[in-house]
Amino acid sequence: MKRISFYADEQMLDEVRRAAAHENISASQFIRDAIRARIPGQGPASHRFAFTGKYASGRTDIAERYRELLGREKR
Repeated sequence: MKRISFYADEQMLDEVRRAAAHENISASQFIRDAIRARIPGQGPASHRFAFTGKYASGRTDIAERYRELLGREKR
């Protein structure tokens, strides 16, 4: 990885720091992700399932009940 420099006002930097803390990532990672989202082929669709495995519901019946849970009852 290489280092670059850019200018940003304090308000923008504060917003970046807050947003990064909210996502529990570094400000550098937040900025990299923001830049990546603007590059064709690298945006949100490329990271569509980045949340997979990130959260634990504690439930063990989701696979069996997915239709019910998604509002798609079996007919």
